[in-house]
Amino acid sequence: MILKTKINKNPKDKTLLYCFLLLVLIIFLLYGQTIKHEYAIDDDLVTQNHPIVQKGIKAIPEIFTSYYFIDKKMQFGYRPFVIVSFAIEHQFFGQNPHVSHFINILLYILNCFLIFLVLRKLFSQNKFLFPLLVTLLFAVHPIHTEVVCSIKSRDELLSFVLSMFALWLALKFADTGKKYLLPLITLILVMAIFSKQTAYTFLAVVPLSLFYYQKKFDKRTQIMLIVTLLAGVVIASMPRFLLPPVHREIFYFENPLVAEGTMINRLSIALYIIPFYIKLLIFPHPLVFYYGYNMIPIPGITNPVVIISFIVSLFLVVFALIKILKFPIISFAILYFFITISMFLNILEPVAGIVAERFIYFGSLAFCLAVALAAFKIFRIKPDAPKTENKKITQLALASLILIVPYSVKTYSRSGDWENRSTLYSHDIKYLDNSALAHVIYAEMLVNEIFTDLSENNKPKDYENKLELAAKHYQQSIDVYKDYFSSYNNLAFIYYQFYKEYDKAIPNLQKAIALRPTYTEAYFNLGYCHQMQGNVEEAENDYYNALAIDSNFMQAYSNLGDVYLLKKDFGKAVEINKKIMRKTPQSDMAYINLGKIYLMQGDTVESMKNFEIAAEKSPDNINLLNNLASFYERKGNKGKAAYYYNLIDKQKSK
Repeated sequence: MILKTKINKNPKDKTLLYCFLLLVLIIFLLYGQTIKHEYAIDDDLVTQNHPIVQKGIKAIPEIFTSYYFIDKKMQFGYRPFVIVSFAIEHQFFGQNPHVSHFINILLYILNCFLIFLVLRKLFSQNKFLFPLLVTLLFAVHPIHTEVVCSIKSRDELLSFVLSMFALWLALKFADTGKKYLLPLITLILVMAIFSKQTAYTFLAVVPLSLFYYQKKFDKRTQIMLIVTLLAGVVIASMPRFLLPPVHREIFYFENPLVAEGTMINRLSIALYIIPFYIKLLIFPHPLVFYYGYNMIPIPGITNPVVIISFIVSLFLVVFALIKILKFPIISFAILYFFITISMFLNILEPVAGIVAERFIYFGSLAFCLAVALAAFKIFRIKPDAPKTENKKITQLALASLILIVPYSVKTYSRSGDWENRSTLYSHDIKYLDNSALAHVIYAEMLVNEIFTDLSENNKPKDYENKLELAAKHYQQSIDVYKDYFSSYNNLAFIYYQFYKEYDKAIPNLQKAIALRPTYTEAYFNLGYCHQMQGNVEEAENDYYNALAIDSNFMQAYSNLGDVYLLKKDFGKAVEINKKIMRKTPQSDMAYINLGKIYLMQGDTVESMKNFEIAAEKSPDNINLLNNLASFYERKGNKGKAAYYYNLIDKQKSK
């Protein structure tokens, strides 16, 4: 009897291991190349530009009392669990994109294997064939490349794996009735929501799964689990009442519903989005790094796509509800799809970007279920059949390759596009003519590449071509959205910074200010252009306008001091820089400016005194150190000259 048990058990264990190893092999073949990749779009938000992550493990308590994103203008999102993962990673590996990509791959493997385990329990009475096909389709689907290749999208991976784990525990509770599982389910759901709020949808997915699993409404089990899930939702929702108010301004070019968000418009765009996602699931091309305005227009309620989508969606939902017992798997897939995409249909609130491939990550499982079920129906195989003929298995496997092979090729190719920002943006931009923000993102990258080369004292590669291309894409963003205020400002920046064409820059800056009267940077840039033209009165007025909006804009104070120097008003110039000194005592800016002022007045003693203080505050300012060393060398003060030359050598050796 004991021997018989072992014989029965071992083949299943081996099959489970083989399935896991198959998934590991396929996923590493498709995504292994990403381990060599660098950072791409928005990865810096959770890595090198996230101040709390940079503190490592010691910041974990602070993470749970902070928003996901914080800067001077915005604070929003609460995803502490994913930020904790980045903080721990930073503690042990520092700023290393290769480790981050490797972790994403491991999480994706875990995602896929949990899908396999849950589906095996839910649909196939512990059989392997159906859940394996569904999981393989999920693993190779190209629409997941954004989630796996984007380090920032670890929030989706963590939220999904934890949500699936909570579902698996719920099914286990339905089997065993062991009550110790209930608080564990609550904890896992909270962790899932603390990774990303998509997990809220499992408040409906879990009861739906249980209804299918038990083939009836078990009142006692359902009530206990619903209470458990609600407890998790309540706990996960508490931070929003304890943290400061959320401030996340979504702009028109991110989602026009912020200005035109009537319920009719929201419903019409939701109905327009549903077939858009279904099309991407069936034919995942092109895939792009961003959508936004005007890739998805507000179609209007009479749009034919909207009308057809409404009819088809209503039919599918009604069919699924009525036929859930007769056609359980397809009914489950339909309801699961609509539940998991509900948060991203722009009905409750506008979503930045309108649509995104990562938004369909949870919902894509429904598509894989439907495709696998269709394949099983074609070959007349039951998902829960105790035994299947080898001939039918072979036919099914060969037929499945019709999708698995092209999807795999596309996934491998697409994951290569995510090597870095440059490869991603330059590949995708040809598909993004109607995305205002995508043009801006690409243009900003080109300008940043130029500045990076200049800062490293290199001659920028393709300098003129990059400038022309950046200006072209800023202009294209304006062509898509004529009120794109920041693009007018950025276009002006190229004109005055690189071409010294102040006359071309000024009208663009005035347009930016007219569109956004509180645009601090545009006032500052306008002041700089007027200053360079010698229009000191207008420059002074522009800088004061910038400071009226942001009284801590130190560079505006500094430039205002320069304007007073041009006007020979040394008293006001000194007064302005002393104000900078009071506001930012650790900065070298005011001391450098005062050094220049006193030098212009012929007071070398006070001038050098301020320059030396500036050097103490910024010992990496090699130009300043060099000027001090040269000055003291000319004066015959060999001791001080040697001191500053020594500091220069130390900085260069770093």
